[in-house]
Amino acid sequence: QIHCIDNAINERELRNGIAQYWDAKYIQAFSKLKMNLAQHIENLEEHRWITSRKFYKKNYDFAIISENANPPYKISYRKLVEINGEPESTISCGDKQVLIYGQAKLRVRRIVNPGDSYQWKACKLPTIIGSHTIDCQSEKTDLAQAGYLTFGPYETLPSGEYFFEIEYMSSKNISDTAGVWDIVIALPTQAKIVAKGDLPGTDNKINKISGLFTLEQKHDMDRVEIRTFAYKDGVMRVDYLKIKRLE
Repeated sequence: QIHCIDNAINERELRNGIAQYWDAKYIQAFSKLKMNLAQHIENLEEHRWITSRKFYKKNYDFAIISENANPPYKISYRKLVEINGEPESTISCGDKQVLIYGQAKLRVRRIVNPGDSYQWKACKLPTIIGSHTIDCQSEKTDLAQAGYLTFGPYETLPSGEYFFEIEYMSSKNISDTAGVWDIVIALPTQAKIVAKGDLPGTDNKINKISGLFTLEQKHDMDRVEIRTFAYKDGVMRVDYLKIKRLE
């Protein structure tokens, strides 16, 4: 099995990959190649157990998925494809699949470098009071309800300057406030709000709220969420959230 993996990556001159913890330790110990296998879990977050920061990179060459691994350790093929598209090739080595992307073509985060951006449809974000539409929006139609229409995506972001955009619609008049938005760093013991503002009514027309925020160096690689809170006495719908790294 390890001989198969070695052949798959050596003939393509690849050395940097990701794998779940036990695979990474085992394969690196018995491989004849000097490969670097960073340990990641199902949602592609780093699994920092008895490892140092040097193992982790912005970009990788390949991923090894063990079909026999259990959640939350089995690396998600769906998430890899969601971020990177389909691999150039897939090699089966026993119960392991080697997904080949090519030198530095594999990423485990959507937003890494300046210029990178990602747009989340609202139905892909968590909600407290919303329901999902056939067009992948999140809406609240109960006039008596108030609460978080969307929150998340808990995206791990490098420190830097960012742009965000929320597309939404409200039944309230333009002169009214339909709700509020805020940008939050999801720290282990608390939530730190770094920016906030109002969501004006839109008189049933689509509107966009956008702005800038800074993630300081001390919050490098912390999780970030952008929340929308809908007030009572109105229908409200969120279409998407977009985040772009500027610098």
